[in-house]
Amino acid sequence: MSAVSKLIPLKFILCIAELILLIAILRNRDEYIYPEIESDGDSYNSIKRSFLACAILYIITVSVQILSLFFGTAFLYEQATLTQIVLHIAGCIGTVWFILMKWHARSLWNIWIPFGLFNLIIEGFLIGGTIARSQSYRIICVLSYNTVIPVSYTHLTL
Repeated sequence: MSAVSKLIPLKFILCIAELILLIAILRNRDEYIYPEIESDGDSYNSIKRSFLACAILYIITVSVQILSLFFGTAFLYEQATLTQIVLHIAGCIGTVWFILMKWHARSLWNIWIPFGLFNLIIEGFLIGGTIARSQSYRIICVLSYNTVIPVSYTHLTL
């Protein structure tokens, strides 16, 4: 059993924990908009829209990472998976801190950018690398089946 296969359950648990925390934030979203802002003013509506946009983007980011776990892209890259786990731990801590300290609604962007967006970028590279690996393997197989030149399979690694 490789080290990555031991890290995948931890990544899954952290993603689910982040998702639960974000749903809790969305459910109690009015608590994070400062009370001195009038509820019928433009500033309240703009802050509320910004907060909802960030929370929904964060939920989509975590959902994409959960879905990619089911496709197995993280099994090929141990260092990237470890980096993502560290970012997920920091994201969970930051989100819990956001909830407990009742930070301003726009502070959620400060959590999403380093811990959500960077994770999504890493996940994109993992998915791209996996697709590139599978495409190059398919090209080798197709070329070897369509050519007359014999191909030695001893140097190919799976």
